[in-house]
Parts: sequence; C-alpha cells; structure tokens
Amino acid sequence: MTPKRKKVLFVQLPVPTFTLPGTEANIPLAAGCLASWGQVNTRGWDFEILPPSEMDLCGDRRLIKSIIARKPDLVAFSLYLWNSERSAGIAKELRSLGIFTVAGGPEVEGSNAWVTESGAFDILLSGEGEALFASLLKGFTGNGASARIAECDLINLGNLPSPYMSGYLSPYPDGSVWLETVRGCPFDCAYCNYGKRFSRVRRFGESWLPEHLEWFKANGGKEVYLMDPSFNVRPDWEETLLTLERASSDGVLSFHTELVAEKLRDGDAKRLAKAGLASCEVGLQTTNLNTLNKVGRRWEAKGWLRRMKELGDEGIMAPVGLIVGLPGDTLDDFKRSLEFVLTELPHADIQLFPLAILPGTQLAEEAEELGLLAFGMPPYTLLTSQTMTGQDISEAFLLFEEATGLELDPFGNPPLSGSWDGPLTGSTPLTGAKLTQRTPIGVAKALLEEAGTNFTFIMEGWSEVMLEEVAAFSKGAPHAPLTIILNSEPEQVPARIRALRAKLYANKYLERYFAHLGRDLIPRIGALIPASLAGTVISDEIRRQGDVILTINVKEGWQENAAKLATGGESVFVTGKVATDSLDALAESLAHDAVGLFFADEMAQQEWERLIGQPPTFATHRRTTY
Repeated sequence: MTPKRKKVLFVQLPVPTFTLPGTEANIPLAAGCLASWGQVNTRGWDFEILPPSEMDLCGDRRLIKSIIARKPDLVAFSLYLWNSERSAGIAKELRSLGIFTVAGGPEVEGSNAWVTESGAFDILLSGEGEALFASLLKGFTGNGASARIAECDLINLGNLPSPYMSGYLSPYPDGSVWLETVRGCPFDCAYCNYGKRFSRVRRFGESWLPEHLEWFKANGGKEVYLMDPSFNVRPDWEETLLTLERASSDGVLSFHTELVAEKLRDGDAKRLAKAGLASCEVGLQTTNLNTLNKVGRRWEAKGWLRRMKELGDEGIMAPVGLIVGLPGDTLDDFKRSLEFVLTELPHADIQLFPLAILPGTQLAEEAEELGLLAFGMPPYTLLTSQTMTGQDISEAFLLFEEATGLELDPFGNPPLSGSWDGPLTGSTPLTGAKLTQRTPIGVAKALLEEAGTNFTFIMEGWSEVMLEEVAAFSKGAPHAPLTIILNSEPEQVPARIRALRAKLYANKYLERYFAHLGRDLIPRIGALIPASLAGTVISDEIRRQGDVILTINVKEGWQENAAKLATGGESVFVTGKVATDSLDALAESLAHDAVGLFFADEMAQQEWERLIGQPPTFATHRRTTY
C-alpha cells in the first residue's frame, strides 16, 4: 500500500498597510526556494504556498480557516520584522490544534528571545533553510518540540531548482518578480547581521540569471527586483551587466536593486540605464566619518557624488538612505547629512529610517556599552542613545518633513469610495463596515470572522454600542491596521476621538513603528467635516488628535474649491455623482497635490487613480452596514 503523502504549507504574511492590500508585492521567495529544493530532495511530500488572494488579503480568522481547510501536516512561516508577531499569533493557534509549525527568516536568531519563547513554533530554522528543512522532512514524525533552533547548512546554489520554473512562484498580479543572483554580503555593517553571518558571496549557476529573465518575459514579468544586498559588488559584475543588457534589448523588463555607488566603474551608469535599470537604493546612512567608522562603513564623498550624479544624469532613480541615531551621531550631525544630500543631489529622493537594533547584530551585542536603548520587539527601533534623546530623534524627522515638504506618515486617503451596502459574508474578505444608531450588540464577532488584513469603520453618529463594538473588534484583530472615520457633529469629534483612543486596542507593532515621529497615529482615527470649516478652531482641534477630511458636494464650482484645498495640503473627499470626463484637467492642474483628492463615486475614483498614476491592485473592496 502506498504511504499517504504529507503536505507542507508555506505562509509569508504581508507588510501591514492602511491601503487596499495587494498594492505592494509580497512574493514568498524563500518559501519558493525551500519548496523547489524539497521537491527534488525529499520523498512523500507535497508543497504548497498559500496564494496571494488569501495570504495577502485575509484577516486572522479567515486565514486560519483557510490554512486548516488545506489539511497541512506542517505549516512553515517566513518571519520578518513586519510580520513576525502576527505570524506567531496564528502559528500558536494552529499549534494548539495539533498542527506542526516551523519558522525561519531573519527574525529567527539565537538572541531573539521573544521568538524562541513565544510558544508558537515547534522548530525554528536559522539562516539558509533549504538543506536543513529537507532533513527535517525526511525525519518528520509530527511530534512537537520546544522551539529549538537549528542552524542551517549551506547548499551549492548551482543545484537549486528555480522556484519559478518549478511552478511554486509566478509574477505578482502587477508583474513584479523578486530574484536573488547571489547570497552573502562582503560588508560587515554593525547594524546588520547578514554580512556578519554570511560574509562569502556565493553565486548561483551561470545560466540562473539569463534563464530567469527569459522566463519572466514569457510569463508576464515586468518589474524585476534583484534582491542582492550589494548588487554590483561581485566578481562576475561584467558578466552580470552583459546579461542584463542582452535581456533588456526588447524593453519588456525593468530592474530595481541596491547598489554601492562608489564601486561603480566608468560607464556603468550609462550601461545600467540602457539595460533597463529604473531605480537603485543607495545607502549613505550619515556623512559623519567617525560614526561610519564605528559601524564598519567607509565613504569617500567625491567619488560617491560623482557616481550618484552619473546615475541621475542617466535617468536612474537613486534614493539615498539616511539613518537617524547611529552611535556617535548627534542631531547636528543629522542636519549636516540632510543638508549635504539636499544641496548636492537636490533631485534625489531620501529614504529616512530610525536606527533599528536588530537581534544578533554587533550593535545589539554592544548596546549597553554604547548606551543604545531600543524596543525589544519589532521593529527594534532606537529610543535614545548617548548622543541623541528621544526628542532629538523626533526632531530629526520633523526637520526632514520641513526641508522636503514630505509627510513621513503617508497613510493615504482612507478607503471610503464605493458601496457600503454589501453582504456580511462573501467569497472575498470584508474590508470595512459602516456602523449606525441601529448597530446591534455583538456585531464585532461576526465582522471578525469575515474581515480582511486591514479594516475601516465609518461611524455614522455615535452610541456606546458602536464604541464597544469597535473596541471589541480591535481586541479581536490585534494585528490589523485599523481605520475609524467619524461622521458626526464636528464639535463632538475631539471628545469622541479621545474616547476611542482610551478604549481601543492599538496595533503594537505599528505603534512602535511610528513611535519616533512623536505623534499619536495608531489606531488611525479621522473625521469627515464640511469644507466650510477648513481653518477654523474646531478643525484645528480635531487635527491635533486625528485626521481631518474635508467634504465637498458636487455642485457648480466644486472643482475650484477642491483644488484650492488640496493644493493647501488638505485631504478632500468629494461626494455626489461626478462626470469622469471632467477630471483630466483637474488632475493636470493639481500635479502632485492630486493625491489629496478622492471621491465617493466609485467610477470617478477609479478614473482619478488612473489619471494620477496610483498603482493598481488585484484586490477589491467589500463593505457592509449595520
């Protein structure tokens, strides 16, 4: 009798956002590699990756039901700092039902006690997982263990079957694909663990990159994200560049990656542009040479600037990364770094990050000696250092906003467009609910069973029942990005926002993620108020506690009023039926301020998003009213 085949189910949960899920790719590359290796190196096992329509869109209750329905013998989670707490919560419940749980990824590290002590996982795999995961499956008995960490062996990357060509991965619905071409990092930055653990750069087989690029073109791939930590620091750089040039001759693919600018050669920028490189992240971190030396980095300003300007001249977007709070840096040092980039590269985007004291890094090991105090849970961001107070850190981000005119908490407009009259149950997750004076006690429980990965409430009016049900939902979905929009008497809104903040459970990861901004952002709470109240005392009072969304009804002259408010930085919600052929000129006149405008009319909103170039998503809204 043939033994019953066993099943592995892989889960990689997405980055939590307040926008409609699916606008940013979540490609389980590590899971695909483990599955493709396991397919040829184990017997009696089937491998499945939870599809994006469930993994990226479902809230916890729907997700757990979907996992159980697939009857896996083992569920394997990829842990990153943005999904590890939610993954652990789901895994713990699965484990209580007798399902064997495994986790790997950057969060699995011997010194990361909260993961090992979470009680969520039977086995934790640290490092590259292909070889050890296959060994685990060969000896699998299904008996639980106590979250022991197993160190992984390295495989010959030339023997790894393609996770795409093996059928485990496909381009994301927007055409995005992720691909490694090497593993390992030659640098040893004190705030990163990768180069410390895997300093030898190992390449895949010679045909790996060209064969994948041809496969991507034949299977709907458009945007190729090359996931190597320092793409151009490799012994086969010339060969790699030639491969990109050959593959991009038809213009089907564009590329995105991370480069070390000063390691580029003469002529590389021009060749990269011709090869289809659309963007590359470049980490500067700080211009303070003493600080850079402390964290194991080197920088030569003149050569770096020359290469950055070459990239810009070729039309390649090269956002510059700066880190706030590196040991030794002061607020004045940050100001000098910011001024340097704004002066020397005035058209470059700047990516600003608070320092994260990641488990297992040199900075984590030396944190006490260096006077670094950080959150002990994801995202492990810095609270204070010997040279920067918490107020200094918040001030740095405020200075950045003032200097660039950019908001660092750009949640985007809340998803209010379209119908709110759908059924409670359906084939797709519920993304929102409108609560009214008729809201019954206990509705939160029903909503939680159907909810998607994030959720929006509109509160029409106010009642204690509505407050209690929103609070119950927040406690039942502790990892969901939650938006609450009040639609009631403006003068009552400030007190009602305070009541909500006192009652609701806040997503702890997002609270920590935004803590350095020094603003009370989580959960996200806003209010719809008439545009006639813009600039009044009541609108200013509401703004101090939450988001202000000005409403304008479609009537003669609405476009001029809406444009004026949006240009002034306001969020403007247009109600009523809109003639879509009237939107082209408005979008053109508003330019980058167009993102502040959105519409209740679903067709108008869809046309507006197309006109202003907002990214498409494969997801759809389903909302209901109580």
